[in-house]
Amino acid sequence: MALAIVQPDGVPLPVGQEVERFLEDRLTIMLKAPTENTNVLTIWNRMEQVLCVGWSDGDTPRVICYESGDWERELKKDSCQRARRAE
Repeated sequence: MALAIVQPDGVPLPVGQEVERFLEDRLTIMLKAPTENTNVLTIWNRMEQVLCVGWSDGDTPRVICYESGDWERELKKDSCQRARRAE
């Protein structure tokens, strides 16, 4: 869901680029492409990092950190609202 919010068209980011989206007044989703084939998706709940996933092209995503919480419901709610608006 978070990836669809920051990269809705699915086009890979150019090397060194970053996309940042703010949700529900407290969530921040960041997608970075530090190298040509590497991506990092991070979610912050205010000042606390609650999810970080990294992957290389063709590889399985690797969860670097994860902390469950209310932020997951907020992410799902925002994702559902975006889907309804797209219809």
